[in-house]
Amino acid sequence: MKLKLLSFLLILLVLAACRNDHLQDLHYQEEGAKSELVSRIISLNESVHKQKLLPQLKAAKENIKKTMPKNIFGKMVSFGDSISIDTEQVIYIENGPNYHTYTFAIERTNPSPNDPMENLLLTPLPDGTYKEFIVTYNLTQQEKNNIRNGIYSYANNSTVSELASGTFNGNNQLARMSCGWTTETIWVSCSQHQHDQSNWQDWGSCIAEIPPSVYTITKYSCLEEEDETIAPSDPPGSGGGGGGGSLDPPCETCPPHTPVECIEIPTEPTQPSTGIGDDGGCIIGIPTLPNLPPLDRRTPCEKTKQMLQDPTVQERLEALKEKSMKTNDEAGEIGFAVDANGNPTNIVQGGAHHIKLQSLLPGNTGYYHNHTPEGIKMLSPPDISALFTTIVSSPASTPITTPFEGFVAKEACACVGGFRYFNYLIRFNGTLQYAGTISQKNYDFDRLEKDYQKKARALEGNANYVDNIGQNLNHKGVEKLLFSTFGLMDIAPANMIVHRIDENGNVDNITLDANGNPIATSCP
Repeated sequence: MKLKLLSFLLILLVLAACRNDHLQDLHYQEEGAKSELVSRIISLNESVHKQKLLPQLKAAKENIKKTMPKNIFGKMVSFGDSISIDTEQVIYIENGPNYHTYTFAIERTNPSPNDPMENLLLTPLPDGTYKEFIVTYNLTQQEKNNIRNGIYSYANNSTVSELASGTFNGNNQLARMSCGWTTETIWVSCSQHQHDQSNWQDWGSCIAEIPPSVYTITKYSCLEEEDETIAPSDPPGSGGGGGGGSLDPPCETCPPHTPVECIEIPTEPTQPSTGIGDDGGCIIGIPTLPNLPPLDRRTPCEKTKQMLQDPTVQERLEALKEKSMKTNDEAGEIGFAVDANGNPTNIVQGGAHHIKLQSLLPGNTGYYHNHTPEGIKMLSPPDISALFTTIVSSPASTPITTPFEGFVAKEACACVGGFRYFNYLIRFNGTLQYAGTISQKNYDFDRLEKDYQKKARALEGNANYVDNIGQNLNHKGVEKLLFSTFGLMDIAPANMIVHRIDENGNVDNITLDANGNPIATSCP
């Protein structure tokens, strides 16, 4: 018998080490195009595919209980009826507008601290359904802490299995194969070639346009069993020698003749390629990230709404509203901080058009201040930069979406009540490394301020973005400006959470539509 190695499916475990908004398309070819991979954390309620996913998640839960092995990485695990699939903090990855994956954390009641971590990975198929995989990680507690802090560095102990067995056995092509999963790791240096696998501990200081990253590839490989060919014996009297085994022709596909392996991430729903009997096309890689069950189960919307319900926070915000209307000598900025337990500090006095709330560090995870009647009613580049200072200064156990930066302002308008109220708050849902990269950028704030003002003036010339007096930006105008400012600062908009709060305390989540225009979705 001889064994022929065939690779037919890859689950791409994308471990972005500095940021995950610009992940490179994985090819082993010399010329590979960049992908449009972007990942963010959402709740199932925010998903446009929610109605499709609900019945599939219900069925997946039952299949997990039936098919999950009892012995994982040599550890006996009892699932019983305790399986649940977390739908509040879901990793959503896009590769362009037409392809995505979902990664859900699988939870069990009263797990052992050393139990393996399981994820449910869904990738869309052309018929509108999803193919399901279980990705299992054998992590130490330190590795789990690292992942929660955005540091995807672990011993590469992972396995992948298809939840619905037999899917890849079409036409009985795997009937004579011995199959299993193998993994390999690929490192990609930053665009300045200063950071790679030799100094990954220093990746947080990377300021390159494209930071370094590490990819773990889990590849499903099969050993195809083929009958050995035995040449018949020479007929009697032929004078030839006795019978014997014939030699195979030289291996044309063995090293160094092995073709360069090509792996690509789909750009539309597709059936993952088997790589068996194909005509040389690339093998399909499916992107995912490790998704640990959350320590803080609140969504960003819930965090904002819960904070705003605190009577002391409401009192502080009322003081900011009043200050935002002051003019002349009474004008100026004030603010307050919120600590890791949600407790607000006393009011802090600032200057005429600035305040340095970060002087209240350490121990605080959020900051609010007011804007004056003059000036733009939106967070400025220094305000946005301050958020990332807060993120990297927060305690290690702080969830990435907890730190925030907010402001309050009111201005006169020809509208109901005569005043327009502005209250915006931003959070970040990328990795800690990405936040570290942004916090260490040497921004030219004078230049950014000029570009910020220039973009604001351009928006004031668009009737859709100004109030009915025609002088000041309305809500859509300042929201458009905010997302444009993220771009000026090389911050991926998909990694930013923007909340707008009205005077009644209602919270809207602001995102961009396909045309780049702000849209509001009510926080549940």
